[in-house]
Amino acid sequence: MKLVLCLVLLTMTFSFPTLSHEIKLKDITTEEIINTRKKKMSIINKLTQKIYKQLNTDDYQVLKENIIELKHTANNFQMLFPKESQGGKAKKLIWEDKKLFDKYNEDFLYDINFMLVSINEKDSINLKQNFNNMASNCSSCHKKFKKKK
Repeated sequence: MKLVLCLVLLTMTFSFPTLSHEIKLKDITTEEIINTRKKKMSIINKLTQKIYKQLNTDDYQVLKENIIELKHTANNFQMLFPKESQGGKAKKLIWEDKKLFDKYNEDFLYDINFMLVSINEKDSINLKQNFNNMASNCSSCHKKFKKKK
């Protein structure tokens, strides 16, 4: 059962469309890409805070809706860092070590998927642990790839 679940989660994590987003990104300016990144990150931040406040409730339906929205927002976030889009608060390291940056994003989505599994199982202990893993991943990524103010 767990092997099947892991395979399903991996498929969900890596099955987002990339080509259509690349085409759309080519049609907009670097400034628009940077602004879109900022907006997406702001939405991710707000949803994460909202989910954190709901972790001690038993309202799994609301939690699930917010986690699905978080996943939807985060799903193609890494696509907002095409070549020649340096700027904003993003360090050059993102483009210099794209594989590592993509790994952080994949881990983030992996943790979100496991949060959804915990929700479906109504397992508040694992839900909190998966949330903490996700939050730790966010912090590590920001320390590595975000410019300090």
